[in-house]
Amino acid sequence: MNYFIPEQDITHKRAFDIFAMKQTADGTVTDTNWRFSKATFDPDGRVDQVTRAAMDNMVFAVGRTTDLPGILWTKSERDPLRFAVRSDKVDAFRALDPEGMEFIPLGTMWDRTAETFFDTPNFCVVNVLRRADG
Repeated sequence: MNYFIPEQDITHKRAFDIFAMKQTADGTVTDTNWRFSKATFDPDGRVDQVTRAAMDNMVFAVGRTTDLPGILWTKSERDPLRFAVRSDKVDAFRALDPEGMEFIPLGTMWDRTAETFFDTPNFCVVNVLRRADG
């Protein structure tokens, strides 16, 4: 089974890159050295507890929340967790291949342009477990 991302969801992608950040004790949101490329996996290909714990403590930032699409991307093509989908789209992706993808909810979200937190829409990082050549 092949997966593809519709072109309209990657237009202006730089504004919708996902950045892992942290919130300091005084409430400031700053960059962190954690990147999606540092994700680690169990032998079955699922995201392991070390990565899940790291993600639970992250603030995930996007360039803006205006016209936020249903799919967000990481900047690096090397990242094993390359995109996130809006939570309301998870069921549609899951229907494509129920055992082929894992969805990891992103917690706190930050709008880098407005410099503010936002609650909705929620996103899940997609870990593609089943890959097909061709």
